[in-house]
Amino acid sequence: MTTRHRLFHTRIGPGFSLDEAARIRKQMTEVARGTLPCPHCGSFLQEITGAGVGERVSLVLCDGCGRSLVLREANSELRSK
Repeated sequence: MTTRHRLFHTRIGPGFSLDEAARIRKQMTEVARGTLPCPHCGSFLQEITGAGVGERVSLVLCDGCGRSLVLREANSELRSK
């Protein structure tokens, strides 16, 4: 699978349910990065983080099954941690 096809597939592929997304977000604050398993296939979830004006955006994706999740946090939430 080419990189272009793989990225395109990830964007339109299935995502996580709302319950799974909530669990993943909670676990990301408790577990070391790169050690959180995917609830569907067991592969490790990869986090790519970027900063915008007033917020931090993270893309959490699984290379195994192609599921992904976007998390957005306002800077006010980050300061309270």
